[in-house]
Amino acid sequence: MYFASDYDFNLLVCMDQFQFCNNNSDFVVCTNLTNAADVAHEAAGLGYNEAQNYTVSRLLYGSGNSQTYTGFIDLGAAGELIFAHRKPGLLAQQQLFANVFSAGLADNQWQLEVQRWFETSLVGM
Repeated sequence: MYFASDYDFNLLVCMDQFQFCNNNSDFVVCTNLTNAADVAHEAAGLGYNEAQNYTVSRLLYGSGNSQTYTGFIDLGAAGELIFAHRKPGLLAQQQLFANVFSAGLADNQWQLEVQRWFETSLVGM
């Protein structure tokens, strides 16, 4: 049996966003949901104490190694030419027989792949 794709290609874009909140006052104050550089500047105005400011710094420092893109690269999904010594980065690649044949993929395969990238990125924290 032969299966063909419905589309020539699909595009998936990953964007990491961050937000910090301070609920130590009479009301909750939050930064915008934004990128790491902007949230660092916005977090300075939340009225955090020294320990909280340090925690924000540590989380943002760790975020450089825990972005979805980094998780994707760490899995070797960028291609076997670069990461030949690693297991295949995509779950779908691990189901290939002789690097050619596959029994098929789950209907939600793309969601399983992205979930794995995200989970891998969390390890970097």
